[in-house]
Amino acid sequence: MITQPEAKAWVTYLYKLAEGAPTLDTHIACEKGVGFLEANYPEFFTHPASSQPGAHHHCVCGLAQHTAEVIQIGLQTRAVLGMEKDICYAEYFLAALYHDAGKVKAYAAPVAPNSWVKTRDSRLYHHIHLGVKIFEEMRA
Repeated sequence: MITQPEAKAWVTYLYKLAEGAPTLDTHIACEKGVGFLEANYPEFFTHPASSQPGAHHHCVCGLAQHTAEVIQIGLQTRAVLGMEKDICYAEYFLAALYHDAGKVKAYAAPVAPNSWVKTRDSRLYHHIHLGVKIFEEMRA
């Protein structure tokens, strides 16, 4: 269960982005994606987007913030380019949501502030591969 207020805010924001889905089916698919991460990988909402100090979103909740930004910018671009019929809302939303999800298996929680370290999994597999595995768990 997510207890950090900032992490809870990102969960709420991602659910809010899911509400923008144009149909009930796509809305449900988007909510399922967020709900799966919330229930099974709560660290998704607290981990950084990068383990390197000075890199993008290297902070607590950075991964959730980065992911929300990718979803938001992509959906805005989809609309501006008039590609709503070409790019399914749910498919884009879920691809953006899970594009870095593997980082929850790639970084270990810090022992000291800002000391995120790579895990054994990240030495064997790229975070994209780990994210595909998480997405497959959600789809099962």
